[in-house]
Order: sequence, then C-alpha cells, then structure tokens
Amino acid sequence: MNSDKYDRENSAELGHPVFLLAEGKSDVSFLKHLLEARHIGGLHYGFPTSETGGGGFDGFGPYVSSLPTRTGFKKLKAILVL
Repeated sequence: MNSDKYDRENSAELGHPVFLLAEGKSDVSFLKHLLEARHIGGLHYGFPTSETGGGGFDGFGPYVSSLPTRTGFKKLKAILVL
C-alpha cells in the first residue's frame, strides 16, 4: 500500500486540540486544502479505513472508538464529524 500524507496523518500522534473526521481521503483532502487556503491550521484530520474497522460513514463508530489508543489522545478537546 502506498502511504501518502493523508494515510500518515490518519495514524499520527495527536498533538492538536481539534480533530476533523470525514468519510474518506478525498473529503480530508478537500478540507485540508480549504482550511490551508484560509490559513487555518493546528488541526488533525482522519477518515475510517478497512484497517480501522470499515470505510465511509459505517466506519465512524469503530474509528472514533480507536482514537483513545493513539498517542496524544488526552490533548483532544473536540472532534468534528463531517
């Protein structure tokens, strides 16, 4: 599997207080470009995959349930599900 910046971000250490959860990689790409164009940073992005318990909308539950196992989880203050 080719690991790109979105795949790496999807499993990276959590160091920012806000996490944006989208249905898939293309949604994350759109949000990241939109927010960068408006100079908004300091956010984490994520999306469910087959490795995290399922893709798309159906994978939100397992994905969010797995977040506490990630390093830095206690730094999160908000999770925005899109």
